[in-house]
Amino acid sequence: MKYLTTSLVAVLGLLVAGCSASPSATCSDSLKIQCEKIHECTEDKTTDADADGTPDFEEMFGASASDCETMLDDGYTVDFGGTTITIDGANCADVTKDNACPEATPNYDAGAAKDCMNGYDDQTCAEFNDSSTAAPAACADVCTA
Repeated sequence: MKYLTTSLVAVLGLLVAGCSASPSATCSDSLKIQCEKIHECTEDKTTDADADGTPDFEEMFGASASDCETMLDDGYTVDFGGTTITIDGANCADVTKDNACPEATPNYDAGAAKDCMNGYDDQTCAEFNDSSTAAPAACADVCTA
């Protein structure tokens, strides 16, 4: 279930990068783009858990892109073969310029965030699903020291 782990890492890593000026709207835009890509670019949307106990597609990303956005914003718990994992929600409504970036790189650049998410939005499904695809260059400038 490579798509589950690869896509989840991509989503969680981009929650503060997006297409709007405010960090809260940026967060929401990020969830929208990532969930649309996940649903568009995942061919195997298996609805039965694998024999190895990993969750199915809908448990991880919802039945629709809209469901996915809600799940990733609110957070959820999923069982990975007997191990319960809690996915913390992005809580986009609570994201501000003061908390959008980590402490080590606290300076948020809305223009870089827009360019970053445009780069992800422009990716083909092959690029999106390939874990070796580099992040768009602008993503490195979203949060700086």
